[in-house]
Amino acid sequence: MSFEVDPQAVRKYADELAAVRRAADTANAYVNKHGSFSTHESGLMGYISGAHADFVASLNTMLKHLMDLADSSEVALKQLAAKYEQTDESAAAKVDSTYPVVPRTSFKHD
Repeated sequence: MSFEVDPQAVRKYADELAAVRRAADTANAYVNKHGSFSTHESGLMGYISGAHADFVASLNTMLKHLMDLADSSEVALKQLAAKYEQTDESAAAKVDSTYPVVPRTSFKHD
């Protein structure tokens, strides 16, 4: 059984999470810009404006949570990719150190 990680693929996924964060931020800005209205603007909607305000508050909370998760996951995945690269380089150096040194001759072009 073997296990292999492609650090570039992990970084790409981290970048996708950064895009999710930006999308959630855009959605949050839209909700804040268009999701509330004054009592005067509400008209008949005034009867449900309390429930609407609660919905907007819940939506803002959910979007903030999504942004926080995407941010922290992006950072963690980039750190993970770097750790896998360090581990691979360390393991390769350890294996390389077990091989005998091969004398090399210089090669000159005329």
